[in-house]
Amino acid sequence: DNIHLVFSFTTGSFYKIQYMNYTGSWSTAITLSTYAGMSSYHQLYPNIIVDLSNNLHVTWGGKTTGNTSYQLWYSNKVGSNWSTPVSVSGTGGNTWDVEIQPSAVCDILNEIHVVWHERSSPTSTVTQIFYSKYNSTAWSSPAIISTASGMSSLGQYYPSISTTDYGHLFVFFTGRVNPSAFDSIWVTSFNGSWSTPYNYWGPTSGNTGYFINSKNNAYPTMNNNFIPLIFKDNPN
Repeated sequence: DNIHLVFSFTTGSFYKIQYMNYTGSWSTAITLSTYAGMSSYHQLYPNIIVDLSNNLHVTWGGKTTGNTSYQLWYSNKVGSNWSTPVSVSGTGGNTWDVEIQPSAVCDILNEIHVVWHERSSPTSTVTQIFYSKYNSTAWSSPAIISTASGMSSLGQYYPSISTTDYGHLFVFFTGRVNPSAFDSIWVTSFNGSWSTPYNYWGPTSGNTGYFINSKNNAYPTMNNNFIPLIFKDNPN
């Protein structure tokens, strides 16, 4: 068995994405954020998954020359070589928001699915949950999946994606539908189309209850098609 690790690391002014693997001892670190200009900007929040053919897939948020904001980037390893990073939202991406905090999963068809949060337009003041799929050829156009009533005007963030043995996708995220309520954990699923998100845990109205933040604390993983979810809350 191999252990694969990706991380942000800096020996100078800017963080870069690096990869190592363990097979009895750790390999020498390899820099994955090699797109032109990346060495002059921070590269952050990497996420790594292994597909059904044991190929590696890494996503992260980073800047490049000519882009004023963070984009979501992707690189894969097929055989012995890592690919040149590509922008998930298209070459150039957007230039007005931060595409970060990716979470990815491989399904039974060996397709890669990724979710992240960002603002939906230059004039928006809140983040939404976005989704895209990679079919070994290209990424689909990013789609907003935080679609419950009230979500478009309030912040939704920190998504985490998982899949069942049958290929159904589940995305958990933190957000709210009522400006007077604390954040809750929401879930949406895909089985032909994305469902309307529903409240998984926490209040939807009023100013009492839990403040739940799933950032780096919600990792749904399928186990016999059940989803155990770990998260952090503050009852005060």
